[in-house]
Amino acid sequence: THNENIQTITKIIDLANSINSKTEDVIYTIAIMLLERKNMINKMHVKKVISEYTYQFIDVFDSLEIPDNEKDLLGVVYQSLRTEGSKNISGSYYTPSHITDVLCNTFIINKNQKALDPCCGSGAFLLSISCDSPDCLYGFDIDPIAVMMAKINLLLKYSDYEFIPHVYVLDYLKS
Repeated sequence: THNENIQTITKIIDLANSINSKTEDVIYTIAIMLLERKNMINKMHVKKVISEYTYQFIDVFDSLEIPDNEKDLLGVVYQSLRTEGSKNISGSYYTPSHITDVLCNTFIINKNQKALDPCCGSGAFLLSISCDSPDCLYGFDIDPIAVMMAKINLLLKYSDYEFIPHVYVLDYLKS
């Protein structure tokens, strides 16, 4: 969403490709760097979420200044690293935040209500919904990396709350 970040995102993609790293390790590394930048990495609820994953942190990305002003940097990087063919097969195309913002601008979730995105990807719709507490937001996706991204994105957005995001690996269409 910010043109000044395109160069950095391009560097992330180029670096990931040049070292032939696994996509999940790149996303995990960027997620950890974003959480560290917001001084969230040592919070107990964040540690609990991070402990669910056994991906590798890639030290070579330490030299990059990761932008923290993007709503869904993880989703942009993930979609950029995936081939067009793999996105076609899985049907995995993420909705840009300027579209989710417009679609969700009339949704206000009150204390006793809940919102579910059954195919949440990196959480773009969940991030665009206005609510009192992140505990009212739920998401499912069949892609474990997408679920990790959605959880991290929600933790980053609601950094003042102590919560475990309600986002799960689940095929909503088969349950």
